[in-house]
Amino acid sequence: MKPSRGFVKNHVDLGDEAQVDTDSSFGYRKLPNQSVVKYSAHEYVRGDVHANGIESMWSMFKRAHKGV
Repeated sequence: MKPSRGFVKNHVDLGDEAQVDTDSSFGYRKLPNQSVVKYSAHEYVRGDVHANGIESMWSMFKRAHKGV
């Protein structure tokens, strides 16, 4: 499933204070206050910009769903 700007905008408060850290997937392009890491260029962290938290959350969710 491809990410969607519409889905993100409908489910996330993108107010002035929000910082959106994403990978470089097409569906995330042009979100306000966005910082991007480029996995395709082997870039996983740039300063405070990373997607490690959400990657960890999905990993835990999958383990819980499958029963570890």
